Amino acid sequence: MAAEDLLSDQKLSLSLDAFPTLQLAKNIEERVGAALEDINKKYLGYASCDGGTPEDFGTSVEVLSDGPEFLSFVIYAGGYCKGAAHPWHGAETVNFNLETGFRTKFMEYLPAEWIDRDKSQQFRQVLFIRFAEEFSADCANAYTYALPYDYMVVQLGLDETRHELLLQAHGLNYVDTRCSHIARVPVEWLKEAGFDRKLTKALSPSP
Repeated sequence: MAAEDLLSDQKLSLSLDAFPTLQLAKNIEERVGAALEDINKKYLGYASCDGGTPEDFGTSVEVLSDGPEFLSFVIYAGGYCKGAAHPWHGAETVNFNLETGFRTKFMEYLPAEWIDRDKSQQFRQVLFIRFAEEFSADCANAYTYALPYDYMVVQLGLDETRHELLLQAHGLNYVDTRCSHIARVPVEWLKEAGFDRKLTKALSPSP
């Protein structure tokens, strides 16, 4: 699904209306709605520079999956605070298990050997490097520098339209923004690697 701009005059407006195909039970709808409201408040709080107004502040949302198993989207935000060395930017991957209405990082759907708290991020980083969309020599150096210090954190999202697990890298230095922040893993690879069936089923093409 194409990215959807949900920002108007510095007001982020995330709501279930933005995801029209969602059909949720009342308690699940209330739970997801409350979480979206909290996310709104957080990003509206970012629209300030120590009480001032940033220049060119903007937020957009790319919907990756709108059910029925998961709601998955990426929030992009950025702006410039007067006097800062450079603009700031960021992206956050947000996922909901629509069976429970709670947010998930998909940790529970990883292969068993990936779930260890100390190793799971390393596995995701290695997976990101393997499937990164672009991998120039300069970017390889940037990734290599970021990994040992845990500067690069990899978040997971579900792109049901493309039947791929999306890996979104966060934490690279501003000067490394030319490097790819996205890697895509096809569902067939996930099945062979032993990812949970609930996740691979959500990404599999409809029969």
